[in-house]
Amino acid sequence: IQEPTEKSRKHVDQLQSDETFCDVTLVSTKGEQFSAHKVVISACSTQLQSMLKPLPGWQHPVLLMPKDIPTEDLRDILAFMYSGEVWTHLFFLLL
Repeated sequence: IQEPTEKSRKHVDQLQSDETFCDVTLVSTKGEQFSAHKVVISACSTQLQSMLKPLPGWQHPVLLMPKDIPTEDLRDILAFMYSGEVWTHLFFLLL
């Protein structure tokens, strides 16, 4: 298996931003909804994988995220899962 190329990363990122074939919804504590792909988030998180694995494949689950994960952090986590990078302000790194 080869390392993903920049082109393949952009295709996967585009699938997520277009919400193409998304099969799971993550909901932040503020009620903001994020569409994602089970296979992507499961590959990046054993916790999410253990939540999704027992569910039937045809089901489109809605996962309510814990209160200690702010909406902005959830957005950044998903961005990292899809693109392998995250942009943030220096201020937040110093906290």
